[in-house]
Amino acid sequence: MASNRDSTPPRSYLFVPGDNLQFLAKAETRQADALIIDLEDAISPSNKEVARQRASEWLSNRTESALSVWVRVNRGEEQPVDLETLAGSPIAGVMLPKLERSDEIEMALARLGGSQRAIVIIETAAALRKLDAIAQSEGVYQLMIGEADLGADLGMKEDHPAWDSIRVDIVAASIAAGIQPPIGSVNPNFTDVDDLLTETVYLRDMGYVSRPAIHPAQVPVINNAFTPSPDEIAEARALLEGHEFALIDDKGAHSQDGRMIDEAFVRRARRVVTLADQD
Repeated sequence: MASNRDSTPPRSYLFVPGDNLQFLAKAETRQADALIIDLEDAISPSNKEVARQRASEWLSNRTESALSVWVRVNRGEEQPVDLETLAGSPIAGVMLPKLERSDEIEMALARLGGSQRAIVIIETAAALRKLDAIAQSEGVYQLMIGEADLGADLGMKEDHPAWDSIRVDIVAASIAAGIQPPIGSVNPNFTDVDDLLTETVYLRDMGYVSRPAIHPAQVPVINNAFTPSPDEIAEARALLEGHEFALIDDKGAHSQDGRMIDEAFVRRARRVVTLADQD
């Protein structure tokens, strides 16, 4: 079983087209917690090789930074070339799109070489049917729901209520596999930040911990949505302090401010404090 929950995952990932030198040059100033250099959907078929080379050069010339960088590779015949170009590059791992079988993860990481990790986008019906096997595959760091492609594959409208069931299934598969909770889907309308905030808070309350941005204007909104409020932080710290006193008195479940507090509440409070310390 995978075990990649040893750190707090990024709140925000910013997609950056691999062929755009101007965007690459500014990428690390956009306040995202992590970057995804895109060799797939953002790149035209005729520009794939240019994107590979520019992304590889940019990665090689980066100064040392705590900011993690992932690369979304292509599917099909372009993928082996992407992975061979990236082999040895200073990246956190690769994002694998349109996956259909769990063994594709092992093959991709083997081509990349070394001890690498993968973010797997769930955007096909085949992947949805193999959620548990994919989440449990060696090297998987996080799952992401790709609602545009998945909706097209399923023939399901973007506002259909059945999406919530699929979203929760992806959360459950992630937690059961011991990997990080998942990444939400992109919001293609980068001008409506209010809608983005509402959507992201909804996903957060469903168990999602990250979301990708396709435009820098979306980054602060996503970071804000996944950052606990001062009141939430104060409540969590008070709960943990009360829990410590209860342990000193050899108490398990105990009463605090009119509520019965047990390990489930303690775990939630620890998660809030961890997120607060990340900001």
